Amino acid sequence: MAAVQTDLAHLVEATIARWREVAAALSPVIGSRGVATMFKRSLHLTRVEYPWLSSALRDGAEADYLSALRGVLLQQTPANAVGGDGALLHTFFKLLGTLIGPALAERLIGFTHQATPSGHAAEDTAP
Repeated sequence: MAAVQTDLAHLVEATIARWREVAAALSPVIGSRGVATMFKRSLHLTRVEYPWLSSALRDGAEADYLSALRGVLLQQTPANAVGGDGALLHTFFKLLGTLIGPALAERLIGFTHQATPSGHAAEDTAP
């Protein structure tokens, strides 16, 4: 059991490090508030498929949304954490693509994310 917790902790820290890289790349373009707003919107949309992500919305302080994400990821199984973060990243990338275009989004954050781990496209259906 301790090995699973250690693996999960390493996985979560790598996940948070990647989100920090994304924020660092985008902040000069859309501002740190813009990144935080898009992240929270992505959480809101992704929580439909991964309801436990709602905790990151409730627990997240305005200034440190990544700490809130870290906390909820650490409460999941490794598979759930990977799936939820993958879906969140996909949603974030799609929102970013609608804001600045997919080509620029890909160039800025260095990857293309075509589908969520479940194979479903993320859609912005919330008000």
